[in-house]
Amino acid sequence: MQDTDTDTGQEPNIHTNIFWNSQDIWVRNQNDGLVNQEHQNPEYDPVLPNFVYVNVRNKSCNTSTGSEQLKLYWAKANTALSWPLHWEGNLYVVDNNGQQVLMGDEIGTLTIPEIEKGESTILEFEWDVPNPEVYMNINNDNPWHFCLLARMISTIDPMTFSEGEFITDNVKNNNNIAWRNTTVVDINPNSPAPVGGVVAVGNFMNTTKNYNLEFFVEENEAGKPIYEESEISILLDDILYNSWNSSGKASTNFSGTFQNNKIIVENNHAVIENLTLTPGEIGTLSVNFNFLTEELTNKTEYTYHLLQREVGTNKLIGGETFEIRKPINSFFDANAGDDEVIDSNQSVTISAEEISGDATYNWYDPDGNLIFTGTDLTVSPEITMTYMLEVISDLDGFKDYDEIQIIVSPNRIESLVPNPVSTQLTIDYVAENVSSAYIMILNQSNAETNNYILDLNSDQVTIDLTSYSIGLYSAILVCDGEICDTSNFVKE
Repeated sequence: MQDTDTDTGQEPNIHTNIFWNSQDIWVRNQNDGLVNQEHQNPEYDPVLPNFVYVNVRNKSCNTSTGSEQLKLYWAKANTALSWPLHWEGNLYVVDNNGQQVLMGDEIGTLTIPEIEKGESTILEFEWDVPNPEVYMNINNDNPWHFCLLARMISTIDPMTFSEGEFITDNVKNNNNIAWRNTTVVDINPNSPAPVGGVVAVGNFMNTTKNYNLEFFVEENEAGKPIYEESEISILLDDILYNSWNSSGKASTNFSGTFQNNKIIVENNHAVIENLTLTPGEIGTLSVNFNFLTEELTNKTEYTYHLLQREVGTNKLIGGETFEIRKPINSFFDANAGDDEVIDSNQSVTISAEEISGDATYNWYDPDGNLIFTGTDLTVSPEITMTYMLEVISDLDGFKDYDEIQIIVSPNRIESLVPNPVSTQLTIDYVAENVSSAYIMILNQSNAETNNYILDLNSDQVTIDLTSYSIGLYSAILVCDGEICDTSNFVKE
């Protein structure tokens, strides 16, 4: 069984570091896998099984005996799976309710029929997928997915290298073993759907270990990389976050968010560094993909990898692959509205333009803190501030951002009395922390202007308008050469 499409059967396989994305194993939610080999995430049904298909090749010069056996196992997705602990039905963990939860088991054993030399055959397994709800109380309220392991048992073609506890080494060294630890992320435009996947990260060794978690795109994948076209966020559960935090929170190519345990991928080969785990400790992380509407291309399929390596030895412990399938969807633009100018101590309501379909509207302050969820936000900034709007489509997780600046003008015209005016116009004003200020009187009918210098130690000026013609005028406050405020009045 192949580890990759280019696997020739060489033992050990030295041509890849991704040993958990075998295309020779695929899941279908119905028994159509002989004609449709597109891998699906397992879906729980209390009555109906899922179906697992395994492609077995005969690369020898002789017909196989027909007595070989193919064993298939499941385990909860984990970047640190060991053999046989996680696979043979002997590993349980205790959930938050004190209940023991099975973490893996054998699905079944089938006899491989005779295969002619150079030919292959596909075997079909029925699989009663465990109820995902029983896993929602283990560190994470998201029922993370399953991975699969296929092992061919043959007397004439035994394992070339003895199996040890490191499943990655077993798969690398023996072409009789294949592994599928892949989450399919379907960006579904027609119904609400998850936009990522959850995987466990653990230490199955009997001593405390430090690990790096590496995130990167498929090598030589054509088109725009997914970290440019979407926002990839990593959400650590309490166990992983506390462990990482105690080690100093070192990372490469990540940026932080207002949530301490949520970080954003900034570039390829992003690394969470020096994650310390005690013996048997296990946590979960969620990898989510929110496509950015301004960055979208016509590309529809992406592959993204996660590796766990031991610090110091750089030993590959395991990993997870995410296959992201994105439809060509209608775009939208986040719109927070036009910038607003307000006076000191004034409130203003800013409103997001609603997009078609259900969506989440998040508002962030200049420090990146989430301050409100909803379309309308009322703020009273003391100084000029820029707020960011994040719009996330509830249908497909597509995302866009916009900004709006609320300009607080400390210098303003507070009143014009009387209005209308026939002779004397009294203007109350605020002109603070400026070196010069004047009032410009603008005749709106012919654009003629007159300027009146202001006393910066005063807050009021009276202007004689007796000689002014009847009409509509503007009083304009200009401070240090910048227009700060305008108010209209009528000369009668």
